[in-house]
Amino acid sequence: MFGFDPTVQRGRFALDFIGTNKIILDVGCATGDFAKQFKEAGNKVYGVDIDQEYLKVAKDNCDKIYKYDVRKGLKFKSGKFDIIFAGEFIEHLTEEEGVMFLKRCKIVLKWEGLLILTTPNTSFIKHMIIKTNTTDKQDHKKCYNPKELKELVSKAGFKVKALKGLGIMEHLIGSKWPLFCYGDIGIVAINC
Repeated sequence: MFGFDPTVQRGRFALDFIGTNKIILDVGCATGDFAKQFKEAGNKVYGVDIDQEYLKVAKDNCDKIYKYDVRKGLKFKSGKFDIIFAGEFIEHLTEEEGVMFLKRCKIVLKWEGLLILTTPNTSFIKHMIIKTNTTDKQDHKKCYNPKELKELVSKAGFKVKALKGLGIMEHLIGSKWPLFCYGDIGIVAINC
C-alpha cells in the first residue's frame, strides 16, 4: 500500500540502532529478508530458524545459518553477538518461553549489546475498536502492548533504550503519535 513494505520498514528501524561492522544474530530469520538488509549495511549476520525450507533461501542472505528451536537454548558462546534481532518472533512464544528466550539472549549478547524486537501491538486502536485478537493469527501465542513488552524485556534484565510505533500507520503519519496509533511496535534494549 503506497509503496509500504513492512520488512524494509522494520529493517530500517533496526539499522538506525545497528549501524555497521556488527555481528548480528537474526532469530526466526525465515528467508533472511532482514539479514539481507543488515548484510548490505556492512554487518555479519547469523540466521537461526526452525524451518529447513526457510533456511534453504536464507543461506543466500545470511553469512551462516543454523536450524534449531531457540526455545531449547541458543547454541553460541557467551558474548558472541553485538546485536540480537528478532523481528515478528516473540509473539510466537508463550510468555514463559519469551522470558526464557530473552534470558538466553543475555548470555550470547555482548555486554551493552542490543536486543531489537518487533511485534504486533495489541493496543493498536484498530484492534480495540474492531475487537480483533492478534493471538488468533499466524500461530501467535502471546502478543504484547507497549507496556507489557517493556515489562517483559526489563524482567529479563535488559534496559529499554527505545520503543517506537511501526507498521502502515508509521509509514503514513510518522512516529510522533501515541503508540496506540500503530499496528506494530519495535523495542531496543541494552544488555546490562
